[in-house]
Amino acid sequence: MPSLDRPSIDDLLANATDLPAERTDYVNSLRVSTALNEMTIDFYRILPSTKRPENPPDITHVQRILIPLGVAKNFAEILSASVEGWEAKFGVMEPIDDEDDIEEIDSEE
Repeated sequence: MPSLDRPSIDDLLANATDLPAERTDYVNSLRVSTALNEMTIDFYRILPSTKRPENPPDITHVQRILIPLGVAKNFAEILSASVEGWEAKFGVMEPIDDEDDIEEIDSEE
């Protein structure tokens, strides 16, 4: 009978390849859309115009990630637990109350 000794997911992730340092991105806005069986998260960086302050902000679409809804649910639980731990240590963080910064879109694709 073949051995079922398989590495754990933690062991596999510990050996994952990292992106190069220059590929680490800062984002301060996101858009979430859902379809029948997946979630799309688009990450953006919005900064004041570097040319003239009266110009519209510079907006960069940094990354799009598509994930199955089950993974999205687990991700939401992990994020929530992480924020709760941070707030327990440092105090309650006020949520962003700007609809332009976080937008959720539901679709029936």
